[in-house]
Amino acid sequence: MSGSKVESLQDHVLAALHALDAQIARAMQRTPKEREEHGVEKWKPIQERVEKITEIVLQGFADERCKLDGILVLSEAMVKSLRMLIEELEKEGLGEVRSHYCEVIFSNIEREVRTVNELLKSDNYLQN
Repeated sequence: MSGSKVESLQDHVLAALHALDAQIARAMQRTPKEREEHGVEKWKPIQERVEKITEIVLQGFADERCKLDGILVLSEAMVKSLRMLIEELEKEGLGEVRSHYCEVIFSNIEREVRTVNELLKSDNYLQN
């Protein structure tokens, strides 16, 4: 792959991550009344982005703008990257709140993986 394609991939992935960070930060700019109602945790904006990204990926696949290979690579790379960051930062570097976010997110990922494994083992899919 040429250098420009690698840079382009890097730029696009980092731009998408930056856009998500910016959207979550904007969603967290709450008035004192909103903070009282919704708290200061990022769960709602994070979950809204998870659902939006899911929608975008599924629609992109349906519109043939992306293929399963890219989805598989990005999925594994995100989980692997998060694991490596957690290992590097450790609980002390992550802090209590971000550690809790990671625990919940990985619990959600585990739930999705269990569901996928059950689907793949069912009679409707090829078995190993």
